[in-house]
Amino acid sequence: MTAPSKTLKIPLAHSKQETITFAKIHKSDLILINLQMPNLKGLKVITPMRSDVAIAGIPIVAITDLALPEEAEKYIVVGASECISRPVQLKKRAEIVHICRRHDKESR
Repeated sequence: MTAPSKTLKIPLAHSKQETITFAKIHKSDLILINLQMPNLKGLKVITPMRSDVAIAGIPIVAITDLALPEEAEKYIVVGASECISRPVQLKKRAEIVHICRRHDKESR
């Protein structure tokens, strides 16, 4: 017999404050941030999220069009759990699921 699956909630935020608010309200398991959004600068979103006790432990995956390792490192330094480039390959999707599952086990 398989365990019941967890309901997947995917709120969509368009600003730094919406992102933080949604993460708190929906008790997110994982946060995906598109770093090329005009109104959502990755560094300015990740830093306050890591400072907020209520959501600091949620894994953050930064998604970018820039594949430069030094660019990705900036986001890891400020608190992203992972930084991946688009298009997201199947292997990377599996890694995202793994990050989410690991977080779920650690939060129990």
